[in-house]
Amino acid sequence: MDTHVFFLIIRNEMKLQMRSWVFRFFVVLSLVGVVVCQMYRQGGDDIHWKMVGLPCSIPLVNAYLFSLVQSLFLIVIMSDFPRRLVRSGLRDGVLVRPFGNTLYYWGSLTGVFLSFMAVCLSVMFVVILVVHSVSLAPFRLGYYLFYLLTLTIPCWVFVAGLMVFLSSYVSRLMALLAGILWCLGGFWLLPYVGHGTFDFFAVGVPNLFSDMVGHINLSAYLFHRLIYFFAGIGFLLLGLGKLGRIPNREIRGICHWCGLVALVMGLGCLFLLEYSYRDDRIVRHEWKNAFERYWNETTCRVKNHRIRLAQSDNVLEIGSDMTVYNPQSTALDSIVLFLNPGLHIRELRCGAEDLSYTRSGQVVVVRCSLPAADSLVLHWEYGGTVDDRICDLHLSDKEYENVFHADNFFPTGRRGAFVHKDILLLTPACMWYPAASPPVNPLCETFTHWDFTLFQLTVVSPSQCCVVSQGRCDRRGDFVCFSSCLSPGISVYAANVDSYSLPLHQTLKLDCYVGEWGKILKKCFGKVNRSAFSRYMQEDGMRRIGYDPDDYKAVLWNETGNARVVCVETPVSFVPSGYRKEPIDVKVEPGMFFCPEYMFFQSYYTGSLSGDFRIYDDCNQAFRDLFMNMFVSMKMRGSHPLPGLDKRVLPVVRHAANTVFMLPRGRVYSEKYPFMGDALELLRRVDKQQLFSVEDIAHVSKNGNVYDCLIGRTLEEILADDTLDEGLKYEALAVKVKELWSYITIVAPESEFAVSLDSILAVSVGEVNYDSLVVCWNRRWQMNMDSMVHSWQAARHTHYFRVKDAVRYYDEQTGLHRLDALVRNMGNCGGIFSIECGSLMTRKNVHAYFAPHEAKYLSLIVQGASRDADWMAGNSSDKIGYMYAYLSTNRPIAWWGDNKRCSPEMAASWKPGFVCRTISDEEFEKSDENIWLVDDTDAGFEVKNNNESWFQRKFGKKPTYRVITRAGRSSRWVPVYNVSACGDSIRGYHCISGGRGESTATWRVALPKGNYEVWVKVFKDYITTFPGIKTFPSSVVNYYTVCYGDKQEKVELSLDEELVGISSGWVSLGNFDFPGGEVRVVLSDKEINRDKDVAIIADAVKFVRLE
Repeated sequence: MDTHVFFLIIRNEMKLQMRSWVFRFFVVLSLVGVVVCQMYRQGGDDIHWKMVGLPCSIPLVNAYLFSLVQSLFLIVIMSDFPRRLVRSGLRDGVLVRPFGNTLYYWGSLTGVFLSFMAVCLSVMFVVILVVHSVSLAPFRLGYYLFYLLTLTIPCWVFVAGLMVFLSSYVSRLMALLAGILWCLGGFWLLPYVGHGTFDFFAVGVPNLFSDMVGHINLSAYLFHRLIYFFAGIGFLLLGLGKLGRIPNREIRGICHWCGLVALVMGLGCLFLLEYSYRDDRIVRHEWKNAFERYWNETTCRVKNHRIRLAQSDNVLEIGSDMTVYNPQSTALDSIVLFLNPGLHIRELRCGAEDLSYTRSGQVVVVRCSLPAADSLVLHWEYGGTVDDRICDLHLSDKEYENVFHADNFFPTGRRGAFVHKDILLLTPACMWYPAASPPVNPLCETFTHWDFTLFQLTVVSPSQCCVVSQGRCDRRGDFVCFSSCLSPGISVYAANVDSYSLPLHQTLKLDCYVGEWGKILKKCFGKVNRSAFSRYMQEDGMRRIGYDPDDYKAVLWNETGNARVVCVETPVSFVPSGYRKEPIDVKVEPGMFFCPEYMFFQSYYTGSLSGDFRIYDDCNQAFRDLFMNMFVSMKMRGSHPLPGLDKRVLPVVRHAANTVFMLPRGRVYSEKYPFMGDALELLRRVDKQQLFSVEDIAHVSKNGNVYDCLIGRTLEEILADDTLDEGLKYEALAVKVKELWSYITIVAPESEFAVSLDSILAVSVGEVNYDSLVVCWNRRWQMNMDSMVHSWQAARHTHYFRVKDAVRYYDEQTGLHRLDALVRNMGNCGGIFSIECGSLMTRKNVHAYFAPHEAKYLSLIVQGASRDADWMAGNSSDKIGYMYAYLSTNRPIAWWGDNKRCSPEMAASWKPGFVCRTISDEEFEKSDENIWLVDDTDAGFEVKNNNESWFQRKFGKKPTYRVITRAGRSSRWVPVYNVSACGDSIRGYHCISGGRGESTATWRVALPKGNYEVWVKVFKDYITTFPGIKTFPSSVVNYYTVCYGDKQEKVELSLDEELVGISSGWVSLGNFDFPGGEVRVVLSDKEINRDKDVAIIADAVKFVRLE
């Protein structure tokens, strides 16, 4: 190759690019757009912490933004590249005499590449100079070079090769369309599909650097980049074959075969990457099947466990002495234990006798019988590498392979354990020691059983400077020993980090083991008056995280004389299971929580952590910036560099480290109901004064899928359903627990049962037998708890309630509130019907159980404020709230009733209390024979949508129920749930935006001859929230037409005149003499002001015969 000619071609190509308006625009957009975007998102004060949380954050965002802009312009430039090379006159500027295709082709490509790289380096220099000067992120030049080589350059090679190849074989327009679609797909969709393999920007592949372990996913990330690098090289070589300026078949043939080889290498990398995911899936399924084959709720327990741990690089050598006992009334034929599949058993014996065993994945079956109430001491010697794929075995493949964790740009991957020279991090989730129960039941997370064990851990010659575990620490030369109280598991953390301690209480301290960001904290808090800080935490700080500082003494991990909470810094990819079922970013184990390095999960800004705190007020500020973000749950949102243009992710609530203060000392175990441990713990924590939110009461809430999944299935069927998301299962259990409280408090006093439950779970230590607990409760309150729980968990909730004659009264003189109603269960299974009462601060619920088809008369009287006392003073007063059937097929789930005036004589005999009396079906069903009512859910109701477009008529789906009217404009009638509407199991109405009278709603009924008064249920409301401060619309007129015989009478109903001070009610259309036969009432969508924000509402029509 003539290098002189090659460099002449490069120089000529670079000059051509600099003269191109497309390239000049690219230069301006890169230097200005990328730098301004990074300055806005990663500089200044008001920033998302993830954008600057890690030293690699700014380099990664810089490489991504430049690659995105580069790809868009490269698509345009390279789509014309093949035709431009053969265009007459362009090559004459290089040499007059001819030269080979290969030299010309690669020289021109190199010129384009160097032009883009010059812009890239310029952008990097400006970002380093400008953004890093104001950003909190540490500067590391090596990260810029890494992302340049692995992200920016492979993107350039792939896009350039793809466009050259496509433009050589198809039209430029088709090539442009394909390139732009792939680029936009890589921005909006491809990172979040599958494993992000087809996203050449690599957003969906974990690509962060940890100060503790280096790159968190290096091998998979490099395989991903090689896919696009080899594919790009292959496309470039194949594109050369179509360059027909000078015939040179031999070189073109070589390039053709080399291109095919490069493409095969890219496909090979693709296969190896995807096969690794497939292999993980297969292995996890085998482990899950092994658990299903061998697990039985009738199993052994571990009384105490002494562990001796030694580490050599990434290999562990462990010895265990454990006492296994059988709490059952029958003998166990074998002992089933669980151990990480990567740890190989070298010795297993009882005393001097070697024991035989079989192993399947994580399951170890020891061929040794264990009599009832007997124990056995087992000695283990095992070692190897920890396989952290065993973690989170309960998750589905999709959930386990999700690398974003409620983010949309910074995937962290999922690691459950670390065994490195610089860090050792093991939790019960990775099964690093033999256990009688797995950390999480893989068949159903809620069935997880806690095995309370007395642990003793000895770490031999640790290579790290700090070693942390639960319990008291005792250093003896090369040994670090920990002895703990009863615990469901033990963790060990060893790293080369700094440590410091802060007082949270007079006898409770926070021990932090952190790296780089800990140096900032030590600088800030190093000169704080510790007694003043402790006083602040006791008086204000701990309560701000929703916890009474004195209650820590009742938690599981508290040890007298060693009361401490341990916070350790972990790599960002550490995502193990926790003892809590909510999504948690600060991982919690008994007495310990794990924070990702640099507190990467959160959104706090450390600007206030820049000085030295010496006084009380400074501590207050620091607490808001640091401790609130550590301990308080908050909503986390996506952190994409281009907010608003990216794929939206729903914000999720991050449950923070305050959960460390909620681990109970005891846990209920039931062989018959494995979920009872979680259920009773939830029951203990549930808000007894407000079981249901306003959103739940008003209509089917945003979690309507939870209620829907409970209909037709028992609780156990839901929890055992593999197709349901674990989060949905947990929500379903939480909803059912609220119902269980209703069942219990019908027969047991609320306060007494709450105290009993607290004393059992907060005071008792270790496992509590459910059967013994039921015997005590039955004896104390003369109830059948086991039968009640069976009915509760077996309920399928296919019933619905019908409420009639619900009337509310209020006596101003005595302040008494009264509610009367007739209620009937219309289904084939029993259910709970409740009435809310009390003030805002002392809310109560009165419950009644209805057997299938049972009808009852309910009457509730409560003492509220009188007009002359608290009512006039504006103080909170007791009153009666909604009636509701929380778990039923009723939609919505609440009723209100009619308000009526009360005379003093009527209220004279009232006494506060609740009356629940069974009545006959005849008493409930009796009705006035002179009243006919047609609802919008009846067969006699129909709507005509003449405002629909052709597309809506042909392809539009049937409208589904809205939960609120103000959900947006609609050109057709849509159904809406409403508490005040008429109906049976479904109560609601149809609404439409105000129009010109082209769409109608019609009620039909066949009536005998007579004189009738026609009533309509009307509502005033907006169909959109756009009108703003106006509560209800004014000047609304409904246009009705009453059709009977051959007559049509039009009625204009002014809602301002008919609904004075209220937004809904029954209004008369007038009296009519019907000749007998069909009668129709038609409501038009006509709105007098043609205001599309006004809702025209059709609910029910009532015909009352007057003679």
